[in-house]
Amino acid sequence: MIDSKTLPELKKHIGTLTNQLSLFETKVKNTPDIEPGEKGPEEERERILSVLNSYQKKIPDIEKLASGPLLKNGSNPIDIPAVLQSLERVDKILKDLIQDVEQITEDQYECKLEIYKQEVLKTVELILSTFDYVLPNIRYEMNFMEKYYREPANMSKTVVPELHKLVHKLEEHTITLDEFFNGDNSDDNKAQGYNLLRRKNGLFSKYQFFDNSPDAYKELNDCYYQVCKIMEPFLRDKRSEPDLGKFYFQVKEMNMNISRMSDIFDTGVFLTSLIQKSKKKYSYVDEVRKSVALLQKFNELKKSLIVYNEPEIKRTQQVLESRFSQEGEKGRLNTIMDETWSCIKEKQIDFSRLDMIFSKLLKKNFNIVVREKDADDITITITPHHANKYGRDLLNRINIIIQEIDFWYPPNEKQLLFQNIAKTTEKIQADEPLDKKEFVEMMQNYDQSMERNIRKTYPDKAKELASIYSAFNKLFPGQTQKIKLRKRLMNESIWEEISYDMEKVKRNIAVLSSNNESMKKNVNKFPFLRVAIEHLSQVLYDLSMQLFISFEGIDGRSITNMTNILSTYNEFRDLPSLWAAFSYYFSKSSMPNLSVNEKIMIETTKEPRCQARLRELFKEND
Repeated sequence: MIDSKTLPELKKHIGTLTNQLSLFETKVKNTPDIEPGEKGPEEERERILSVLNSYQKKIPDIEKLASGPLLKNGSNPIDIPAVLQSLERVDKILKDLIQDVEQITEDQYECKLEIYKQEVLKTVELILSTFDYVLPNIRYEMNFMEKYYREPANMSKTVVPELHKLVHKLEEHTITLDEFFNGDNSDDNKAQGYNLLRRKNGLFSKYQFFDNSPDAYKELNDCYYQVCKIMEPFLRDKRSEPDLGKFYFQVKEMNMNISRMSDIFDTGVFLTSLIQKSKKKYSYVDEVRKSVALLQKFNELKKSLIVYNEPEIKRTQQVLESRFSQEGEKGRLNTIMDETWSCIKEKQIDFSRLDMIFSKLLKKNFNIVVREKDADDITITITPHHANKYGRDLLNRINIIIQEIDFWYPPNEKQLLFQNIAKTTEKIQADEPLDKKEFVEMMQNYDQSMERNIRKTYPDKAKELASIYSAFNKLFPGQTQKIKLRKRLMNESIWEEISYDMEKVKRNIAVLSSNNESMKKNVNKFPFLRVAIEHLSQVLYDLSMQLFISFEGIDGRSITNMTNILSTYNEFRDLPSLWAAFSYYFSKSSMPNLSVNEKIMIETTKEPRCQARLRELFKEND
């Protein structure tokens, strides 16, 4: 890199070097005594003049690079690959020039070129000194490493002296850029390069590009702090709720600071979990809605700040492809890499997870879960290893059964079943020994029970789902009706907020309504039925609550009661009851009697799980 203030000085040095090379060239041209090379003296003279002339053509490139990719441009982001490529080009031109001039001077001692050589070398040193070979991004990483290794617990494993020595050599131009990054093997010590030193003790990954300035993370940190400040009073009142109470002290302490690229993932996971859990039940609350907008901003900002070292990832992939000769292995590798590249494109995969993935693949271990799942999800993530060992169809069927139990069973019964099932699915996931026959027989029993008692209802549930979806759309045939709802809710972005969910509902209903051969089996309907019901339930819950709180005279107690009633319907996906609530509130212009309203809402459900939960919640008023 070069500062704009230094550019005139560089141009002056380049002009001087051009003149010095011309003098060097003239001296060679006019000297009568030339030491012959492989051919005769004149042929050697022509070769030397040709070499010198080639540098006269290359030297202007240095000025072009300095005025282009190497020029520091205020706060604009640095194109690191272009800068490194340009610095390597400058380095090569000048280092090759030094080497050739020294060799010519030594070979042609009768020419008395020593004085000319000294002048050329002095000017080359001046040109090199105008460039900063240590990129700002590398200095940011070094500052982080110095701070990390100053901590007492980390002092014994410090690599700071090696880093300083390496930087000193680069600044003195005793090593090339390639040697700086990849190591200097010119002496017996075989000094490690920067790429390896930065990875020591897990501080940085080889699959992460050089880090940004800490200042680059200011807006992300602002989003995090704003969410914490907004959500703290809200969560203080929700500490008794298990799903939300666990976030309160984390939000209150605000101890997550993004100071390097890898921190973005941890903070992003925390914010996403917090807002998803809050949004499920309290999407209508202002604090949650503001936090949703801040999370969207956070996710947009992080796209330009997370930078993967894609050339290194591709190199590792090529190494892996060369190692796997069997078609089965190649297929499993492609499956994992396709999902990995998808996560990279979405900026969703942590660098440490990439380290794990490639470490396992290099050992030919295909038991790899690319995307992390929720801790309470006991389904089996089907890796290529599992598909090969157990069969994808069997594992898919087991996962469907687990999801069906989760979707339809009463909470207490489900909890007991899951305690038993989870032990085995954890063993399968970790590839630990298990009694496969016993587990398959147990799942077959659940499968048969589902077939007898629940799956026969799927065709009717699919019709019910499609009917409610159609009825909802008929209420809003055009923009006029949509604008009315927007104004009534005083929510200008309501249709944008529900568009994702409604599109999910639409797509899955289309599959359920198709003549696809697989849809003739009820078990195959479930994955599509589940997604559509979940998303439509959430939309109807959100809209019902927003309609309810828009009525004049609604007090805090009534809002709490209605949240408990309708969130119960949403938890157990009681779609007919949610549709009834939405239709009822949509048709009303006022709510004069809140007690009657609560009674109507409680008596709406015919779902046994909802009835049991509501009896528990409202037993004092039973």
